[in-house]
Amino acid sequence: MVQIRRGVFETNSSSTHSITVMKKVPREPSDLVIGDDGYIHAKLGGYGWEFRTLATQEEKLSYLLTMAWEKSTEKDYYYRDPERCKRAISRFMDSDEYIRISKKIAEYTGCYGILLDNTAEDDAYIDHQSEENYLNISNFLYTNNTTILDFVFSPGVTVRTGNDNEPDPDDKTLIGHSFHEWWDF
Repeated sequence: MVQIRRGVFETNSSSTHSITVMKKVPREPSDLVIGDDGYIHAKLGGYGWEFRTLATQEEKLSYLLTMAWEKSTEKDYYYRDPERCKRAISRFMDSDEYIRISKKIAEYTGCYGILLDNTAEDDAYIDHQSEENYLNISNFLYTNNTTILDFVFSPGVTVRTGNDNEPDPDDKTLIGHSFHEWWDF
């Protein structure tokens, strides 16, 4: 099969993450849960080939933090050792990018900041093709023409993950067609 993509940077990677930013969509009030300790407890996530739409504030905050994690953490096998993972999380929470995100979220929500749950970082990643084109979190936000607060709190910002190896099960353009009809067009 020949696939033609005009005006698109080509790689051999099959993951596809797209950020949709609708301008002039006002931010919504925060629905992030502030714990009894005054902090928002967040988790890093695993964002690879699976088809998902990230639209909630919690999901988008997780993606943003995971992008910052990917851009500011040494790539080693920290996740195989719980002690190394704790140290990596501690270093990340001391990074300028994490502090900037935490302060912005705190200003908007009235919380003290963000604390990361140490239990899920062993699977924290964004597929290489979707994160390697950005120098840092500022470059990610600038490239996608958004800000920390708009990315998390605007309903006009969504993240769609997936791959181009198989049809998206939510793609309504394939209704009435078998996978092979779509694949062999």
